[in-house]
Parts: sequence; C-alpha cells; structure tokens
Amino acid sequence: MYVFRNLLFEIFGDEPESVKADLREVRFLTEELPVEKQAEARSLIRSCLEKIRELGS
Repeated sequence: MYVFRNLLFEIFGDEPESVKADLREVRFLTEELPVEKQAEARSLIRSCLEKIRELGS
C-alpha cells in the first residue's frame, strides 16, 4: 500500500502542514490496521473530528 502512498504524495504533494496529506496518511494507516484495532482507531478519529468541528464554531 505504501507504494501507492508515495505515488500519491509525488502527484499531489506532501507539504509538512498539509491537512490533505495528513488525511491521506490516516487513510493509509487505517486500511492496514488489524480488525481488532479498528474500533480503537475509529474512536480516535471521531474524537479528532469533534475537536476539529469545535475549531470551526
């Protein structure tokens, strides 16, 4: 999967503070998680989403 990750970063860029780059990284990492760790990852992502929503309000 990291072969595609590197290709995407070459095409779309990987600026150090790019939110899109971070989102792509989250996606790649979560796709490779074992099933037994997916619930914990989902909880972490939901917590982050809630904090980001608070930033927007």
